[in-house]
Amino acid sequence: MATIATYTLTDRPTFSQTILSGDAQSADIVEITSPVDVPWPTFLAHCFLSVRFFDAGGLPVTPSAGTMTIEIQTLGNQPNWEDPPAPTTIDATAPTTLDWAANTYGIRVTPAGLTGVDHWAVFAVFNQS
Repeated sequence: MATIATYTLTDRPTFSQTILSGDAQSADIVEITSPVDVPWPTFLAHCFLSVRFFDAGGLPVTPSAGTMTIEIQTLGNQPNWEDPPAPTTIDATAPTTLDWAANTYGIRVTPAGLTGVDHWAVFAVFNQS
């Protein structure tokens, strides 16, 4: 499995930050950590995470099977990976948004058994509320 560590940050607003991961193949692991050169503001402690799935042509699809396991790094426990507050998985056949409150330094999403999808991406939003 490959690790996809590319992502896009919004223009460093004070109250919110959005991160979209690079394009991942169906078996890739997406790992996002706050880099030294372009860190995201870890004081934005309310975190939301969802996963978007696409077919070979880039159109949104819902997988016919699979799960996504979520792990995070918090400022007080890096470089260790830990489970966010429950739930820690997303059913790919019924995607939902997870949220947690923690000063988050990194996110890792690991797929298992994805079918009916060619690509996927992590979408994370951090804010102060």
